Amino acid sequence: MIDSTLGVGTSVRLYLPRSTATPAEPALDSPRSGSAVASSGLRILLVEDNDEVAAGTEALLRMMGHDVTCLFNADAALQLIGHPTTPAFDVVISDIHMPGTRNGLDLAESAQSLVPPLPVILVTGYAQELERARNVRVRVLSKPFDIALLDAMLQTIRREREHAPAAGKAS
Repeated sequence: MIDSTLGVGTSVRLYLPRSTATPAEPALDSPRSGSAVASSGLRILLVEDNDEVAAGTEALLRMMGHDVTCLFNADAALQLIGHPTTPAFDVVISDIHMPGTRNGLDLAESAQSLVPPLPVILVTGYAQELERARNVRVRVLSKPFDIALLDAMLQTIRREREHAPAAGKAS
């Protein structure tokens, strides 16, 4: 059922029949299958200043099987990826516009200067930032983004990292 009132909002209720089936017993090797999902996922640095957007995106990425570290601005992200004891990330997903002295474009340029370069996906809701983001030569998603497109980008990055020469792989 969908209720919508102009100026108030929309509410959606979905009623499903209750299942009469008995839940299946968990498989004995479930920890191994869980680790297989984690091993096929990417180590993602998510940089987003909006707490709600960050929480939603993090949950989505974790459901896709990725390991996610969240930071709230590019300054903190640059300190983390530039620190020698930081575990390697496979990709950075960052908003462009955020508080701090640097933005997502600055973060992308720095990530690309690493050896090996760290892939970046920039996300923005501002049309004027899209062109500059494309000039940085990174992947760009405009808000609101298509989950299937994000997943396709991440799978492409995963394949590229798997086929990179051994010297170019992150440890």
